[in-house]
Amino acid sequence: MKLSIGLAYFSISILTIFSFLIPKKKKYDLIIFPYAQKGSNGYTVRISCYFEYLEKDNIKYYVCDIFSESYILKELSKNKSSHYFLYQQIIWKRICQILKAKNYKSAFVQRGLFPYYPDYKNASLEKLLRRLNSNITIDFWDSVWCHSNSKLLKITTENCDKISVVNNYIKEYFDKFSTKKIIFPIGIDFSKYKVKSSYSTKGKITLFYTGLPGNVEHFLNVMKNILKRLNDFINFKLIIVSRARYLIHGIDIEYHDFDESTFFEIMANSDIGIYAVEDNDEMRGKMAMKVLDYMSSGLPCIATPIGITPYAVNMENIYFATSEQEWIDLLILLSENEKLRKNIGINGRNTVEKNHSIRNSYILFKKIINEPS
Repeated sequence: MKLSIGLAYFSISILTIFSFLIPKKKKYDLIIFPYAQKGSNGYTVRISCYFEYLEKDNIKYYVCDIFSESYILKELSKNKSSHYFLYQQIIWKRICQILKAKNYKSAFVQRGLFPYYPDYKNASLEKLLRRLNSNITIDFWDSVWCHSNSKLLKITTENCDKISVVNNYIKEYFDKFSTKKIIFPIGIDFSKYKVKSSYSTKGKITLFYTGLPGNVEHFLNVMKNILKRLNDFINFKLIIVSRARYLIHGIDIEYHDFDESTFFEIMANSDIGIYAVEDNDEMRGKMAMKVLDYMSSGLPCIATPIGITPYAVNMENIYFATSEQEWIDLLILLSENEKLRKNIGINGRNTVEKNHSIRNSYILFKKIINEPS
């Protein structure tokens, strides 16, 4: 298996050396290389949400899909030989896709061209793409340097014209490279959200959180002492939408499996959305989709001020908590003040409508891909 990947690297080197012999006819507009694959959130909010707009604008585009996210995760759950068979399929497929780039005016690459392969170090695919296309944007929406080789990132940025990022923290990391940086916020499809219509409470205050099992575990580790102390002041229930089933003694936690037909209603019917994470490099580079979910539903939110939309303003459309005591004080404040919950919730919804609509995000996306190198 490794021999096949080595042969692919050799083929890439030959193609790169003789790329000047490959005829380049820019007949089409945009070629897109997803890192996250079909079925994943990263594919939806960063790639496929723009398809209908591209089609309406008669922009001729091609998406270089590899496999579905479910297939890739299934293969990665098997033994090591299955992993290498998957990597072998990915690299040969990507070589063929990159050769198509010679016919496109612009290329949009999500993170990198060899997804999932842990030993990728020399950015050979990015170098080949550079020879075939002269207007390349590479998009980052988290702290990839926490999991990637810094040398690989440097070489990658040297082989593109623009870097798009979701927040200032990621931009600051890439500022050490000379490539042009553009902040490109995530677009949200508001049509699927149920907007909160009432801010009055019904008995217990309901706190809301959603996430994958690993995220739920980290969240509860951060919030455990806060929730126990909060029990002395207010009567509350924590609603969590997740496959996880972690419990905290003495805390009323109600779990729901994720189901899109009920998720948005459960969220909108809650009283306060909460987002709590540890302060580290990885979390600072994320874009907290949970917070965008809360705001999109008009749900007032208290959050750790890390990895949040750059349009969040403390005490205007969100509340930031940086210590246990602040968390407790703010949870008590919001739980006892319906007017404040309503103001924060409505302001949050207005903020995301203005700054995170898919339409506005697409306008910026089109500007990025059309901007000359």
